[in-house]
Amino acid sequence: MFQDDSTKLREVARFMLDSLPFYAMVVDEDHRIVLANKRVLEELGRSPEEIEGTYCPRTVHGTDEPYPYCPLEESVARGGVYAEREFFDEDTGRWYVSVIYPIGIAGEGGKKLFLHFTIDITDRKVAEKLKTEKKIEKDKYRAVFENTVSPMAIMDRSGSIIEANPSFVELVGFNPQGEEFDRIFHLDLDFKNQLLSKINGSGEGASFEWYAENRTLIFDIIPARIGSETHFILVGKDLTDILRREKLLQMMLSVERELDAFSDLKALLENIVRRVVSVKNYRGVRIDLEDDDHLTVVEGELKEYLGERCPSMIESLQRKIDRKYDLNSCTHQCRIKEEMPADTMLYMAVFPIETQHKRGTLTFFSSQPFDQEEYTILRTMVSDIVLAIKNLEFDMVRKNTYRKVEESMEKIAILIDRIRNPLTVICALAESVPDEETGKKILYQVERINSIIRNLDEEWKKSDELRRGLRLLLK
Repeated sequence: MFQDDSTKLREVARFMLDSLPFYAMVVDEDHRIVLANKRVLEELGRSPEEIEGTYCPRTVHGTDEPYPYCPLEESVARGGVYAEREFFDEDTGRWYVSVIYPIGIAGEGGKKLFLHFTIDITDRKVAEKLKTEKKIEKDKYRAVFENTVSPMAIMDRSGSIIEANPSFVELVGFNPQGEEFDRIFHLDLDFKNQLLSKINGSGEGASFEWYAENRTLIFDIIPARIGSETHFILVGKDLTDILRREKLLQMMLSVERELDAFSDLKALLENIVRRVVSVKNYRGVRIDLEDDDHLTVVEGELKEYLGERCPSMIESLQRKIDRKYDLNSCTHQCRIKEEMPADTMLYMAVFPIETQHKRGTLTFFSSQPFDQEEYTILRTMVSDIVLAIKNLEFDMVRKNTYRKVEESMEKIAILIDRIRNPLTVICALAESVPDEETGKKILYQVERINSIIRNLDEEWKKSDELRRGLRLLLK
């Protein structure tokens, strides 16, 4: 091609290149420009005579070395084959693909000729990036949908399930695709229609509660745009543990309010254990206290299996630390594990109790694991119980002290009376003594004793006033 410098052939080739909407040239294997189309000439602001025959890297890129992203070097090195490279031009801020096509003929000096296209692919790159980002976002949402622990489903506007995540399938026990959500949750048809009418009318979400076995859930129905249509996202939240902790907290507060109302330790402990087992999933409570005697209080549906202290309780008492146990993985052997039904899931939390006069343990048994928040509530309640026991002990000390004070005062009153009677006799005898001087001496000593007794009487009166005050405080 062009070896005979045929003007007609060159013009045909130029016409073909000019018809292309991107930068197009014919170059030889040494990067010499043979032909350039209008797009190239307009971009460079040159005429064909000014650039044809020049060194392409210098003319186009202003460098004496081959442009790094030009694939011509690669094509020549591989024997003159098709080659392309994508690159980002920082000057223009756009993406391009540079392409080399071997023509299969030689030009001047026997140099191989190539078609060299440079195509702006920015729009394509942006579209690919958006598509990739969209896919990534879609994959993220898909991952969240499929792996979240919350039961989720997508419904159409009539309430029919389109898709459900694994948590939802596990909750209802089957794949609900195609089912109406009111049938799945056994909802009244009118209630369902009211929900959907409210959502479709206002564009805002709605919710309903659902109870399944030992679980309480609340489901939110949220309108969402998916593609070109509006769908409903059904999201469930398990409130079981929250409600359980709320009931436990209410129980603890009610126990705290009544701690000072009991003067008998056993009655106090019996009231506590009854309150605890009223909380859902609490299947038993055992309190052990020991001093000179041993006091044990047990309550709950597992009461018959909690007849003796297990090694875990004893270990907690000895080490003075609270512990949580899963009875199925507990290494200690005891009657509780031996006698309970084999399929019973049971968790226990043991807290040591220690006061000045008593030591023991308070143990809770639940069919559900104790989470940290619940464990903290139980620990706080145990601390309050320990304080109540200390108050009972202190009250007992006060009462014992008062009793001893009363006993001592009665003895002092009796002693004063017993002293006065002999003194009266001594006075009578002193007056009949023949020796007047001796009688005076005896009477003088008797008066001294009477003075001491009068002082004792005054102190006794003061003590009696204090005793009456103590009696009022102890009522």
